[in-house]
Amino acid sequence: MIEITEQQEISNSKAPEEALTWEDLTKMKYTWRVATELTRINPPVALSFRRAKQDIEYGGFIIPKGWQVRHKTN
Repeated sequence: MIEITEQQEISNSKAPEEALTWEDLTKMKYTWRVATELTRINPPVALSFRRAKQDIEYGGFIIPKGWQVRHKTN
């Protein structure tokens, strides 16, 4: 399996209890893709910001085009 191979290669190159470095993480291509996909599917943050593409009215308020709006993702 690809992910086990890449993780094992990095693990074998480290001393016991030695922490991973950013360089180690960049070598884990498959593992990084899996982590990225998981955070895309289930974002760790429940709120994000979006920019209004046009003037809209919401709850009796006008939100002008270009303003940032807080968006609840969950």
